[in-house]
Amino acid sequence: MEEVNAYNIAKASIDSELSAAMHQSESANSKLVTDARRMGQIESRLPGNSN
Repeated sequence: MEEVNAYNIAKASIDSELSAAMHQSESANSKLVTDARRMGQIESRLPGNSN
């Protein structure tokens, strides 16, 4: 029974760390997309830009 409990604790820990890493990655990807969109908007308003 202790082995099952240890397994469940280890699995929960790994799942938690994986979930946190995935959330961090998704947040970073979202920020990159948002920043790229903002840069495009800013560049389109610069003088001398033909866009």
